[in-house]
Amino acid sequence: EGAVTEVAGGIKLPVQGRIAVIVYLAVGDVEPQLGIGGYQLIQHNGRLMPALKVTNAGLAHGRLDGVLAGQDANGREYDVSVSTLPVMAGQTRMLVLNPVLPGQKDSRPADVAYPLALKGTIFWEKGKFDVDTTIGR
Repeated sequence: EGAVTEVAGGIKLPVQGRIAVIVYLAVGDVEPQLGIGGYQLIQHNGRLMPALKVTNAGLAHGRLDGVLAGQDANGREYDVSVSTLPVMAGQTRMLVLNPVLPGQKDSRPADVAYPLALKGTIFWEKGKFDVDTTIGR
């Protein structure tokens, strides 16, 4: 611990490494209560992206998970993954849906000709949401 590394110009820089483990403790009936409040297009990282509005009325954070089947206005099919960012207790947030082409090797969003039809199931710790909707113009 506290090893010193010499960098350019003879400057000595102390370096330390640490490992942390996150532990979640639930006391009593603490749990998330997630609900979907609709779907819409939003600007995200300079792109127009599908998203869903998620509200957590519970006392603990929750996360969504799942991949939906998508089809755009040109008939092109997509695998549409749901952001796994946490929705904190009492929070409402927009979670981006990421459309990629089936078999695509990276997670860069594919170009979509809206509207985008979505169908499938989104899961969370205490349940699931069946999705059958169209997002876009």
